[in-house]
Amino acid sequence: MDMLSFFPTFYEDELIYSAIARYHVRSGNNIPKQTVLDLFDGEVTRVYPGIPMSLKILHEKVNSFFGSDSLEEWINNHTMYNYISNFGREKMKDNLLEVMQGNLKMNVGRETHFHSNLKFRYCPKCVVDDYEKYGETYWRRNHQLTGVFICLTHQELLRSSDVLWSPFYKGNIYKVETANLINCPLQRESIYNVSEENMKWLIKLTKQCIKVATREIPIKFDEITDTYRALLYKKRYKRGKLVELKQLYRDFRDFYGDEILSFLNVNFDEGKRSNWLATIAKKNKQTFHPLKHILFITFLGEDMDTFYRFNNVELHSFGAPPYICLNPFSSHYLQPVIKEATLYTQEGRELCYFACNCGFEFTREVGDTKIRVCQIKNIGSWESDFEYLYENFRSNTNSRNPKQHYNLYKKYVYYKNGQNLKGIKKNPEEYKKKWLAAMKQFPEYSTECLKHVYRREYTFLYRHCRNWLKENSPSIKNRGIRLVDWTEKDWQLLNEIKIAVQRLLHSEKPQRITRNRLKREIVDSTALHLKFSKNLPETESYLNSVVESIEQFQIRRVEYALEKLTKNGRSLTYSTICRAANISEKSIKLGTRQKVLEIVDNGSFDN
Repeated sequence: MDMLSFFPTFYEDELIYSAIARYHVRSGNNIPKQTVLDLFDGEVTRVYPGIPMSLKILHEKVNSFFGSDSLEEWINNHTMYNYISNFGREKMKDNLLEVMQGNLKMNVGRETHFHSNLKFRYCPKCVVDDYEKYGETYWRRNHQLTGVFICLTHQELLRSSDVLWSPFYKGNIYKVETANLINCPLQRESIYNVSEENMKWLIKLTKQCIKVATREIPIKFDEITDTYRALLYKKRYKRGKLVELKQLYRDFRDFYGDEILSFLNVNFDEGKRSNWLATIAKKNKQTFHPLKHILFITFLGEDMDTFYRFNNVELHSFGAPPYICLNPFSSHYLQPVIKEATLYTQEGRELCYFACNCGFEFTREVGDTKIRVCQIKNIGSWESDFEYLYENFRSNTNSRNPKQHYNLYKKYVYYKNGQNLKGIKKNPEEYKKKWLAAMKQFPEYSTECLKHVYRREYTFLYRHCRNWLKENSPSIKNRGIRLVDWTEKDWQLLNEIKIAVQRLLHSEKPQRITRNRLKREIVDSTALHLKFSKNLPETESYLNSVVESIEQFQIRRVEYALEKLTKNGRSLTYSTICRAANISEKSIKLGTRQKVLEIVDNGSFDN
């Protein structure tokens, strides 16, 4: 292996790609491929900016210039390895590290898809400082992280350079370009238009992104979901096995605001069950962009230094397994013999379900400081002997807790009758009378139809007087009696939605017309659920004609911006139109870009 005569010293936070580009300029090589062959001992290797490969060869060739810098330090301090791998699977981390070192040959394209910037970015003030200190500038890793739009040193919005992050043409795949005053103009304005409030958010998120990029977070992939589960439970978004998604959506959107979510390109559609926020909050095996993890963790009140501490945190007040059995008639009463427990929600209460091998199944209320049964679910194979065992224990003066045995016996009686001890405090006769009156008033209704109209009465009787309800319910089967006049509902909703659309179109600032947005504008939003769409043909037809795609909404914003710029006598350039329309370069759609270019060429909006 031939040693190199020189190699540039790494600057703080400099990408390895940047150091190679500076070497190429000083080496005198005419073509970048020759530089690659020199640095990697004759191996043809593409130099990826974020994830360079075959670094072991390069490190050995220039080791004499960096005596104390190990290969591990190179990867941690001058690549995007940590940012890409921190929330990934262990196998992906190991494979990526092997590829970067040069021990494994594979395509890293799939692993580097987290980077979405089209061009390298820079801070003009950093460029000025660099030329004063070093006589040159360089590409900083932290400025290239997806989700970072701010230079923390100068509190300055970053600019897009003229250098592509990943060249499109096959002939340019070995090309490496240095940062300089030509491709990083000092007078270039930022294409982003950010309010003061959103600027604070960007600064906060930038700090978290840099933490992810500069260190290994001590948490495994399989532990991330459990950690989020504990945080959701702590914030009261998780009850039992269910996540309160509607509340989560509302609070998450209120926390960040639609503008910052759209700016970061992480908005979500509440109408889709597969949206990223719902998926990340549930137990799953998917991988997500680091920025989404950062946004979710920040929303839950933690940061990169604290969130992983909630791994293995108990989700309820009963501690870790095994759990005690509360069957006082068993030989293992109050002994830790139950291996599993299941959380669930009932009537707004958080309960924990336990099932012992003795057959005794029961629930306890989460947060209850007393050791007691909330409800008996099953007695087991010895149910016929329960009353005999109870009488035997009651006559035994040495019984451990006679009062508890008596309370448990009462719960057993209600269990046997299909009743609940707490619910029976209400007067069941009142509900029975209402149910019988309903049957008399609607003799043609089946039980299913009555249940929809008298839901409260049916629910109470089903829980507390189930046997009586079975004997006093309609014998006829459901004949599909129509409780809703869908034709009338269709025209009513159509008129409401038309009014809502006009209201949105004439709002002070453009607002995208979506199905979910229209739901918030009308009174009966549940009728717009997709499962009712076949019953609302006129409404659905109108919705399909007015709901906007992202591109259509961007074009409408461009039209709005053009009107403002023309009114104020501003010049119509590509950047001014995009800024006025609040459309970033990375989110602009192809059709929108073409419209903006047409406006710049023609000087007006042409439909």
